[in-house]
This record gives sequence, structure tokens and C-alpha cells, in this order.
Amino acid sequence: MSRFFAQLFSPLFLLLGAGGFLLGDAATRGKGDLGPLDLDLTPARDVLDLGLMVIFVLVGFVVSRYVGRRLTAFAGAVLVALGVLGLATGESGGLGMKFSIAVNVFDLAAGALALLAAAGTIEAPEPPQGSFLRGG
Repeated sequence: MSRFFAQLFSPLFLLLGAGGFLLGDAATRGKGDLGPLDLDLTPARDVLDLGLMVIFVLVGFVVSRYVGRRLTAFAGAVLVALGVLGLATGESGGLGMKFSIAVNVFDLAAGALALLAAAGTIEAPEPPQGSFLRGG
């Protein structure tokens, strides 16, 4: 489950990280937002999103299920912590980041899904070929 989740979220975090750099810094007036959508993206947040993307690429395409499960749980915990921090500090921000409501909701939802995906990952070995457990 972690691998599937990571494969889905890798392009999303690439879009968030790279798109954030293209939108500019939220400290500059009129930058860091996508039209009327208030995102308050900062370079620190963009680097964090790209770091999470690297973790998801590793989980989705490189590492074993055991390591992938732990990395997905770590990424989920980071996202939930960012969502809670954002709700606690509001738009004033912290850690070099600003936190809009849209980003806080996304962080909490993505973090909760990552934690669920990590908890739902089965680490048992695959049944052998020809086994009745495979249906054939």
C-alpha cells in the first residue's frame, strides 16, 4: 500500500515543489499564490515538498516494502506535524514557512493517508508461483 500511495503522490509533490519555485516567494507581495487561491508558498516549503517527493520516489520505485513502510510513516508524521503547526500558528507562520488554510488541510489529509498507507502495508512474502493462494 505504501508503494502505491508513494507512486501517486510523487508527481503531486513534484508539482508542489517545482510550482512553488515558479510562483515565487510569499514574502513578496503578489507572489506565492495561484490566482485567487491563497497558498503562501515559500522557498522553505518548496524545498520540503521536493524532499518529500524524493522520499516518495524512493518508496514507490526503489526501496523494499519494509523500508518503504517506515519512510511513508515518517513522511506522514511530518505532514501531520506541519498541518498541526500551521493550524496553531495561522498565517503568521514559522520555520521560514507561511501556512494557509488550504495548505494546512492538504497537509493533514495527505499525512493521514500516508500513515494509513504505512499501517496497511503487508510485509509478508508473496505466495509462491502456482500456489492456491494466488488463485491458480
